Amino acid sequence: MTAPLACSVRGLAKTYDGRRVLSGLSFDVQPGAVLALLGENGSGKSTTLAAVAGVLDPTEGTVAVGDLVLVPGTDQPEYRRRVAYVPDEPLLFADLTVRQHGAFIAGAWEVPDGEALLLDLLGRFGIDQVVDDIPATFSRGMRQKTALALAFLRPATLLLIDEPFAGLDAVGRTVFLELLRERVAAGGAALVATHAQARVEHFADVAIALQEGSVLKAGRPADVVGVVNPADEP
Repeated sequence: MTAPLACSVRGLAKTYDGRRVLSGLSFDVQPGAVLALLGENGSGKSTTLAAVAGVLDPTEGTVAVGDLVLVPGTDQPEYRRRVAYVPDEPLLFADLTVRQHGAFIAGAWEVPDGEALLLDLLGRFGIDQVVDDIPATFSRGMRQKTALALAFLRPATLLLIDEPFAGLDAVGRTVFLELLRERVAAGGAALVATHAQARVEHFADVAIALQEGSVLKAGRPADVVGVVNPADEP
């Protein structure tokens, strides 16, 4: 029996005020693989990730994670258990410490030894000393490291990460890629949207270049990088 795909997207479309920002997008993410979405601002990368995460209802199309199909507008705890989403601007609670963020996630998703795992993740990013601080006081890079650590704390089978390198220093970039490799080696998968085309060949198995919500080219990263103009990269 063929194992289910990590993620399957079919005919995904989104229209805002009569303007079509996604036009029938279809792709698969295999278990143990990373798919990179490339494109300029407005190409549809962030909209795609938000739709797969279930935080944005598509106008048309279907999304499935494993054998579970997303039903827009409904609460699907098992679907949300399977995905960990980091938007391009980290979403963190204004009145919770990093430790409290971790306790909330570990409790909600039944993470064994959640606090120890959180401290290990923060330590790898070099920010374990801020575990009892409020993220609202952090720099952009510190918030990004915190959001990524919290994403990897979750036992998700599919990581959805929008512009992971934004604000990260060299240590943060290295640790992120290490954690990503570890997750996919354990059978997880990831969908990563990025402007950092020069890095794509170092972490992605497949790349898709988007333009105005449609697939411009898909295939091996080496064949797709450069199809769209790269933005300034961190």
